Amino acid sequence: VVQLQTLKYRSFDLPASLSPTDVQVEVHASALNFKDLMLALGMLDNPMGFDQQTLKYRENSVNLGLEFSGIVKNVGTAASKRFNIGDQVFGFANHCFASQVITHEHFLVKKPLHLSHTDAVSLPIVFATVYAGLIVKAQLKPGETVLIHSAAGGIGQAAIQLCQHVGARIICTVGSREKREFLEKTYGCTQFANSHSTKEWHADVLKLTDGQGVDVVLNSLKGDAIQAGLQCLKIGGRFIEIGKVDILNHSQLDMNFLA
Repeated sequence: VVQLQTLKYRSFDLPASLSPTDVQVEVHASALNFKDLMLALGMLDNPMGFDQQTLKYRENSVNLGLEFSGIVKNVGTAASKRFNIGDQVFGFANHCFASQVITHEHFLVKKPLHLSHTDAVSLPIVFATVYAGLIVKAQLKPGETVLIHSAAGGIGQAAIQLCQHVGARIICTVGSREKREFLEKTYGCTQFANSHSTKEWHADVLKLTDGQGVDVVLNSLKGDAIQAGLQCLKIGGRFIEIGKVDILNHSQLDMNFLA
Protein backbone atom coordinates (compact mmCIF):
# COMPACT_ATOMS: atom_id res chain seq x y z
CA VAL A 1 0.00 0.00 0.00
CA VAL A 2 1.38 3.39 -1.00
CA GLN A 3 1.53 6.21 1.56
CA LEU A 4 2.03 9.84 0.59
CA GLN A 5 5.37 9.97 2.37
CA THR A 6 6.67 7.08 0.24
CA LEU A 7 6.04 8.82 -3.08
CA LYS A 8 9.19 9.96 -4.84
CA TYR A 9 10.61 10.77 -8.24
CA ARG A 10 13.00 8.34 -9.91
CA SER A 11 15.33 9.00 -12.83
CA PHE A 12 15.45 6.60 -15.76
CA ASP A 13 17.17 6.23 -19.11
CA LEU A 14 15.12 6.12 -22.26
CA PRO A 15 15.76 3.15 -24.56
CA ALA A 16 18.30 3.80 -27.30
CA SER A 17 15.74 3.09 -30.01
CA LEU A 18 11.98 2.80 -30.29
CA SER A 19 9.95 -0.16 -31.45
CA PRO A 20 8.46 0.53 -34.89
CA THR A 21 4.97 1.22 -33.52
CA ASP A 22 6.03 3.25 -30.46
CA VAL A 23 5.96 7.00 -29.90
CA GLN A 24 7.96 8.96 -27.32
CA VAL A 25 6.12 11.93 -25.85
CA GLU A 26 7.23 14.78 -23.59
CA VAL A 27 4.49 14.97 -20.95
CA HIS A 28 2.90 18.38 -20.40
CA ALA A 29 -0.05 17.18 -18.30
CA SER A 30 -1.13 13.94 -16.63
CA ALA A 31 -4.27 13.03 -14.70
CA LEU A 32 -5.11 11.11 -11.53
CA ASN A 33 -7.84 8.49 -11.87
CA PHE A 34 -9.67 6.19 -9.49
CA LYS A 35 -7.69 3.27 -10.89
CA ASP A 36 -4.47 4.99 -9.77
CA LEU A 37 -5.91 5.13 -6.25
CA MET A 38 -6.84 1.45 -6.42
CA LEU A 39 -3.32 0.57 -7.55
CA ALA A 40 -1.80 2.66 -4.79
CA LEU A 41 -4.02 1.00 -2.17
CA GLY A 42 -3.18 -2.47 -3.45
CA MET A 43 -6.78 -3.17 -4.45
CA LEU A 44 -5.89 -4.50 -7.91
CA ASP A 45 -4.18 -7.75 -8.78
CA ASN A 46 -1.19 -6.14 -10.49
CA PRO A 47 0.08 -3.35 -8.20
CA MET A 48 3.51 -3.16 -9.84
CA GLY A 49 5.38 -0.33 -11.51
CA PHE A 50 7.03 -0.22 -14.91
CA ASP A 51 10.82 0.07 -15.00
CA GLN A 52 11.88 2.23 -17.92
CA GLN A 53 15.47 1.01 -17.67
CA THR A 54 14.72 -2.69 -18.05
CA LEU A 55 11.35 -2.18 -19.79
CA LYS A 56 9.90 -4.62 -17.27
CA TYR A 57 7.50 -4.34 -14.35
CA ARG A 58 9.17 -3.89 -10.99
CA GLU A 59 7.73 -5.68 -7.97
CA ASN A 60 6.62 -3.76 -4.87
CA SER A 61 6.40 -0.50 -6.77
CA VAL A 62 3.57 1.49 -8.29
CA ASN A 63 3.95 3.94 -11.15
CA LEU A 64 0.91 6.18 -11.31
CA GLY A 65 -0.76 7.87 -14.23
CA LEU A 66 -2.83 6.31 -17.01
CA GLU A 67 -3.43 9.26 -19.33
CA PHE A 68 -1.38 12.21 -20.53
CA SER A 69 -1.08 15.04 -23.00
CA GLY A 70 2.15 16.29 -24.51
CA ILE A 71 4.42 16.80 -27.51
CA VAL A 72 5.95 14.06 -29.68
CA LYS A 73 9.74 13.85 -29.31
CA ASN A 74 10.50 10.67 -31.25
CA VAL A 75 8.59 8.17 -33.40
CA GLY A 76 9.11 4.58 -34.52
CA THR A 77 9.37 3.78 -38.20
CA ALA A 78 5.78 2.53 -38.51
CA ALA A 79 4.32 5.19 -36.22
CA SER A 80 5.89 7.91 -38.38
CA LYS A 81 3.08 7.38 -40.89
CA ARG A 82 0.66 8.91 -38.36
CA PHE A 83 2.78 11.15 -36.14
CA ASN A 84 5.64 13.59 -36.55
CA ILE A 85 8.06 15.10 -34.05
CA GLY A 86 6.42 18.21 -32.63
CA ASP A 87 2.84 16.94 -32.90
CA GLN A 88 0.63 17.70 -29.91
CA VAL A 89 -1.02 14.47 -28.77
CA PHE A 90 -2.92 12.90 -25.89
CA GLY A 91 -3.69 9.33 -24.91
CA PHE A 92 -2.82 6.39 -22.67
CA ALA A 93 0.35 4.93 -21.17
CA ASN A 94 1.25 2.93 -18.05
CA HIS A 95 3.30 5.52 -16.18
CA CYS A 96 2.22 9.03 -17.06
CA PHE A 97 3.48 10.79 -13.93
CA ALA A 98 6.78 11.23 -15.73
CA SER A 99 8.56 13.77 -17.90
CA GLN A 100 8.62 11.35 -20.86
CA VAL A 101 6.45 8.38 -21.82
CA ILE A 102 6.68 5.78 -24.55
CA THR A 103 3.46 4.22 -25.78
CA HIS A 104 2.01 2.37 -28.76
CA GLU A 105 0.76 4.61 -31.54
CA HIS A 106 -2.74 3.11 -31.24
CA PHE A 107 -3.04 4.69 -27.78
CA LEU A 108 -2.50 8.21 -29.15
CA VAL A 109 -4.50 10.80 -31.05
CA LYS A 110 -3.55 14.28 -32.15
CA LYS A 111 -4.72 17.00 -29.79
CA PRO A 112 -7.00 19.67 -31.25
CA LEU A 113 -5.10 22.93 -31.06
CA HIS A 114 -7.96 24.74 -29.33
CA LEU A 115 -7.66 22.38 -26.34
CA SER A 116 -5.04 23.00 -23.67
CA HIS A 117 -2.97 20.06 -22.44
CA THR A 118 -4.77 20.20 -19.10
CA ASP A 119 -8.15 20.00 -20.83
CA ALA A 120 -7.08 17.23 -23.20
CA VAL A 121 -5.68 15.02 -20.45
CA SER A 122 -9.11 14.78 -18.85
CA LEU A 123 -10.61 13.07 -21.91
CA PRO A 124 -9.04 9.65 -22.65
CA ILE A 125 -10.17 7.48 -19.73
CA VAL A 126 -13.71 8.80 -19.35
CA PHE A 127 -14.57 8.93 -23.04
CA ALA A 128 -12.98 5.57 -23.83
CA THR A 129 -14.90 4.01 -20.93
CA VAL A 130 -18.20 5.52 -22.04
CA TYR A 131 -17.66 4.67 -25.70
CA ALA A 132 -16.82 1.06 -24.85
CA GLY A 133 -19.86 0.78 -22.60
CA LEU A 134 -22.55 2.61 -24.54
CA ILE A 135 -21.47 2.13 -28.15
CA VAL A 136 -19.47 -1.11 -28.26
CA LYS A 137 -21.34 -3.09 -25.59
CA ALA A 138 -24.81 -1.54 -25.33
CA GLN A 139 -24.96 -0.60 -29.03
CA LEU A 140 -26.93 2.51 -28.12
CA LYS A 141 -29.37 3.74 -30.78
CA PRO A 142 -31.10 7.08 -31.40
CA GLY A 143 -34.28 7.50 -29.39
CA GLU A 144 -33.33 5.01 -26.67
CA THR A 145 -33.38 6.06 -23.01
CA VAL A 146 -30.24 5.90 -20.87
CA LEU A 147 -30.00 6.15 -17.08
CA ILE A 148 -26.68 7.79 -16.15
CA HIS A 149 -25.68 7.55 -12.49
CA SER A 150 -23.55 10.24 -10.81
CA ALA A 151 -24.02 12.26 -13.96
CA ALA A 152 -22.05 15.31 -12.78
CA GLY A 153 -18.82 13.29 -12.52
CA GLY A 154 -16.26 12.79 -15.28
CA ILE A 155 -17.81 9.58 -16.60
CA GLY A 156 -21.28 11.05 -16.31
CA GLN A 157 -20.48 14.18 -18.29
CA ALA A 158 -18.77 12.15 -21.00
CA ALA A 159 -21.81 9.86 -21.15
CA ILE A 160 -24.18 12.83 -21.47
CA GLN A 161 -22.23 14.21 -24.42
CA LEU A 162 -22.07 10.84 -26.16
CA CYS A 163 -25.79 10.21 -25.64
CA GLN A 164 -26.59 13.64 -27.04
CA HIS A 165 -24.39 12.92 -30.04
CA VAL A 166 -26.22 9.63 -30.67
CA GLY A 167 -29.64 11.18 -30.09
CA ALA A 168 -30.60 9.21 -26.99
CA ARG A 169 -32.86 10.39 -24.17
CA ILE A 170 -31.04 10.95 -20.86
CA ILE A 171 -32.12 10.52 -17.23
CA CYS A 172 -29.47 11.70 -14.75
CA THR A 173 -29.01 10.90 -11.08
CA VAL A 174 -27.27 13.61 -9.06
CA GLY A 175 -26.67 14.21 -5.38
CA SER A 176 -27.27 17.94 -4.99
CA ARG A 177 -29.15 20.91 -6.37
CA GLU A 178 -25.85 22.49 -7.42
CA LYS A 179 -24.98 19.48 -9.58
CA ARG A 180 -28.42 19.48 -11.12
CA GLU A 181 -28.16 23.16 -11.97
CA PHE A 182 -24.69 22.60 -13.43
CA LEU A 183 -25.97 19.89 -15.79
CA GLU A 184 -29.00 21.96 -16.73
CA LYS A 185 -26.85 24.97 -17.60
CA THR A 186 -23.95 23.12 -19.23
CA TYR A 187 -25.69 20.36 -21.18
CA GLY A 188 -29.37 21.26 -21.14
CA CYS A 189 -30.35 18.16 -19.15
CA THR A 190 -33.95 18.19 -17.96
CA GLN A 191 -34.71 14.84 -16.27
CA PHE A 192 -33.16 14.07 -12.90
CA ALA A 193 -33.40 11.76 -9.89
CA ASN A 194 -31.75 11.85 -6.45
CA SER A 195 -28.69 9.60 -6.38
CA HIS A 196 -28.58 9.61 -2.55
CA SER A 197 -31.83 7.63 -2.26
CA THR A 198 -32.05 4.34 -4.14
CA LYS A 199 -35.77 4.05 -3.47
CA GLU A 200 -36.38 7.60 -4.68
CA TRP A 201 -34.43 7.45 -7.94
CA HIS A 202 -35.86 4.03 -8.74
CA ALA A 203 -39.39 5.43 -8.40
CA ASP A 204 -38.48 8.58 -10.33
CA VAL A 205 -37.05 6.62 -13.26
CA LEU A 206 -40.17 4.48 -13.57
CA LYS A 207 -42.35 7.59 -13.33
CA LEU A 208 -40.35 9.40 -16.01
CA THR A 209 -40.67 6.41 -18.34
CA ASP A 210 -44.37 5.74 -17.63
CA GLY A 211 -43.45 2.50 -15.92
CA GLN A 212 -41.63 1.16 -18.99
CA GLY A 213 -38.08 1.55 -17.69
CA VAL A 214 -34.95 2.48 -19.62
CA ASP A 215 -33.10 0.83 -22.47
CA VAL A 216 -29.64 1.20 -20.92
CA VAL A 217 -28.29 1.70 -17.40
CA LEU A 218 -24.73 3.03 -17.09
CA ASN A 219 -23.99 1.97 -13.53
CA SER A 220 -21.22 3.10 -11.22
CA LEU A 221 -23.12 2.61 -7.94
CA LYS A 222 -22.88 -0.34 -5.56
CA GLY A 223 -24.99 -2.47 -3.25
CA ASP A 224 -28.77 -2.31 -3.58
CA ALA A 225 -28.43 0.30 -6.32
CA ILE A 226 -27.37 -2.47 -8.71
CA GLN A 227 -30.55 -4.41 -8.01
CA ALA A 228 -32.66 -1.27 -8.39
CA GLY A 229 -30.93 -0.41 -11.66
CA LEU A 230 -31.63 -3.85 -13.09
CA GLN A 231 -35.27 -3.46 -12.10
CA CYS A 232 -35.40 -0.19 -14.07
CA LEU A 233 -34.58 -1.93 -17.35
CA LYS A 234 -37.05 -2.55 -20.11
CA ILE A 235 -37.34 -6.08 -21.45
CA GLY A 236 -34.25 -6.48 -23.60
CA GLY A 237 -32.49 -3.61 -21.82
CA ARG A 238 -28.73 -3.50 -21.28
CA PHE A 239 -26.98 -2.99 -17.93
CA ILE A 240 -23.45 -1.63 -18.29
CA GLU A 241 -21.41 -2.06 -15.10
CA ILE A 242 -18.35 0.18 -14.82
CA GLY A 243 -17.97 0.05 -11.02
CA LYS A 244 -15.46 -2.22 -9.28
CA VAL A 245 -16.39 -2.26 -5.60
CA ASP A 246 -18.97 -5.07 -5.72
CA ILE A 247 -16.85 -7.05 -8.16
CA LEU A 248 -13.77 -6.87 -5.95
CA ASN A 249 -15.87 -7.72 -2.89
CA HIS A 250 -17.45 -10.72 -4.66
CA SER A 251 -20.89 -9.35 -3.82
CA GLN A 252 -23.89 -11.53 -4.64
CA LEU A 253 -26.90 -10.52 -6.70
CA ASP A 254 -30.49 -11.46 -5.92
CA MET A 255 -31.83 -13.11 -9.07
CA ASN A 256 -35.51 -13.25 -8.05
CA PHE A 257 -36.43 -10.28 -10.22
CA LEU A 258 -35.50 -12.33 -13.30
CA ALA A 259 -38.11 -14.99 -12.52
